[in-house]
Amino acid sequence: MPNWFLFADLQKPDYESFYLPMHVVLKESSTTTKVRAVFDASAKSSSGFSLNDTLLVGPTVHSSLVDVLLRFRHHRYALTTDVSKMYRAIKLTQSDRDYHRFVWRRNRTESLMDYRMTRLTFGVSASSFASEHGSKAECHGFRPPIPLSNLKVYEAFYVDDGLTGADSITEAIHLQKQLQELFHKGGFVLRKWNSNEPEVLNHLPAELKESQSVQTIAEDHYTKTLGIEWNSVTDNFRITVAELDHRDVVTKRMLISDISKTFDILGWFSQQLSK
Repeated sequence: MPNWFLFADLQKPDYESFYLPMHVVLKESSTTTKVRAVFDASAKSSSGFSLNDTLLVGPTVHSSLVDVLLRFRHHRYALTTDVSKMYRAIKLTQSDRDYHRFVWRRNRTESLMDYRMTRLTFGVSASSFASEHGSKAECHGFRPPIPLSNLKVYEAFYVDDGLTGADSITEAIHLQKQLQELFHKGGFVLRKWNSNEPEVLNHLPAELKESQSVQTIAEDHYTKTLGIEWNSVTDNFRITVAELDHRDVVTKRMLISDISKTFDILGWFSQQLSK
């Protein structure tokens, strides 16, 4: 049994517990977990309230998405990474665990069992702040600080995605090692490392790199970097435009709906259209 859930304490009264409905999300583009169980903490209980209705979401503790993306390519040698299972690295307090119950069984022949989460859960509104604040507080709290990486924890990470870099190969290698060490001390693992310079990642084991080896990634292979597709071989970005439905009649409403499907946080697509 994973260490992020345990059997529920069924002796507690109903008003001291909440059951989370769940559904499955399939993400074919993911290089790690393609099928995820997502819990719906916004579902109303018999009281008329959901778990999310009773929680404070907390302030934003990360830099803006635009700032992280712009800083990312200030450097000659780029580095991207991902905080592995970031929510699962943060423990829930004992008093909160029964508000994160769920019902589950391993297969159809077994009886349904009541469980409770011991770690932060996707779908719960307070989890984002708790995980980000927890990871930054843990990593920043070490003394003496690790020089290159402490500031990067705040500047280069947007939720669980890290985008950073350096102006020399030597500095980029030092930065990667220090970030890995810093997050490891805080109880986190950085994985899916990628770079526009293969030498920067030569010292890493294969399981910590992107699913394909940096040395063998094809020139037409793009990976998602905070919603923008990046080719680490050619060091190019591209914007993917959703295929539009063929219609006999096109309205403004349809056009606005189709345009909104294109993620263009830095305005690259709109700049090309204006030329």
